[in-house]
Amino acid sequence: YQRRVRGFKPSKQSKKKDNIFRMSYIDQHGDWRTKKISIVSAVSSIISQLRAGQDLTHISLPAIFFHPYSLLEVGAYKCLSRVPVLLDAYNHRDPLERMLSVVRWYLVILGQERFEKKPYNPILGESHSCWVNDSNYGTTVFVAEQVSHHPPISMFAMTNLEKKLTMEMQLSFSIQFTGNNAEVSTSGKTFIRFRKDLFKTSTPSASPASTHPPTDNTDGNSPSSLSPSSGEYEEYEFSKSYPSMEVTNIIIGLRKELWTNEIVISCPSTGYKAKLNYGGKQTSYFSDCSNTVTGQLFQYNGEEEILLYEFFGKCGEEISMRTFKESEPSAPTSSTSAEKEKEKEKKKKKGLWAKVARIGYKEIERDGILIDGRNIERLKLSYQPSDPLDSINVWKEVNENIVKDDLVAADVSKVKVEDGQRLRRSTQSTASFTPRYFTLDNEQQMWRLNAKGFEHLTQLAKQQPSSSSASSSSTLYSSYSVSSPRENQK
Repeated sequence: YQRRVRGFKPSKQSKKKDNIFRMSYIDQHGDWRTKKISIVSAVSSIISQLRAGQDLTHISLPAIFFHPYSLLEVGAYKCLSRVPVLLDAYNHRDPLERMLSVVRWYLVILGQERFEKKPYNPILGESHSCWVNDSNYGTTVFVAEQVSHHPPISMFAMTNLEKKLTMEMQLSFSIQFTGNNAEVSTSGKTFIRFRKDLFKTSTPSASPASTHPPTDNTDGNSPSSLSPSSGEYEEYEFSKSYPSMEVTNIIIGLRKELWTNEIVISCPSTGYKAKLNYGGKQTSYFSDCSNTVTGQLFQYNGEEEILLYEFFGKCGEEISMRTFKESEPSAPTSSTSAEKEKEKEKKKKKGLWAKVARIGYKEIERDGILIDGRNIERLKLSYQPSDPLDSINVWKEVNENIVKDDLVAADVSKVKVEDGQRLRRSTQSTASFTPRYFTLDNEQQMWRLNAKGFEHLTQLAKQQPSSSSASSSSTLYSSYSVSSPRENQK
């Protein structure tokens, strides 16, 4: 694909390996991305599907409402394209700096999210595999799979074998329409694990026993070899993989997509916890607004949570941070004055945070910039979709027709994909479906990467070139590794 767009005409022999060069449209640009939705075309597409005795539940949503890529491809692009920000945690001995690296990564993968259209809903059993190369951290590989159709559950996993990083992300969602708006409620947790002995000049620290003991991986559906044993990994748990979203003014007004709800990131072994609150407010039907995020970082000292920092800024853009400093009162002259001074400090602290909540993030005094997503280069994702159920192959004909602006042919191709799924579901019970790369942990009600999934990622990583020839986008990020207030104070 890369050679063809430069004018290369493949020979008969090279056509056989065409799938090696096929890429996802998630990181491509074209007129299809900004093309407005035509209500006339949408209605015509729906009418063309009507037949005598037609089951209306089998009417396919017109292709004009879709971008040429699947939800699994969106997850891969967000997680992988800026993974050096996450892997920067290995450069820090201080557990606080590692927590900040995790927070930075999550802050840059969520942007303003202006969706003119939506990605495809993955079919049951659909998968997606890809990887990125980086000169500092080597190859990071990724696999996603649709493990359930009702309710829809997508699983994502990535690993860096050189750094022994692993991530498992579960995402499920439901949509509720409320007049002119729609609410997208999300659920599902994320777990990220770092190998402790690879931290830069790392010192051993006590770690609670893991809930995932090592297992014998003779069964392909057993937990993978990356399941952490006690003391080996530092684990970060996300209360939700993605915040919920409110889509406003669907019919009338200027449509906006607004992140909502709170995400809590915690690390039990270090006691650090970050709370990120997403929001945005549109004052009228035709006014613009931005997705914003505010947050706090705490440390648990065994008795209480101590507030260390506060974050504030626009999603995907500049996120500033401020250190919380508690003023020390002057020495009292008597017990009565001591009580008055103590009460005065309590009121002062309460008034400060009330003011912060009232004036908004723009007027808060800054200690420094936590990260600016606009300055973080994205790594280029690579694909080799040999699996017939890979998203790139499943939606290949639909994608090509959308990009060519042949929406009639795109509708036909899309109906073919969806009818194929209905046929498979009619001949095979959903309950008997077994995902290839993930296994359900009944105790935690969380899907986990199994041995087959880990083997798939391992084989994918072995096929990639050495990191010496990889891109070096993480060099641009390195300036943020020392920009936190704590290091500046040092």
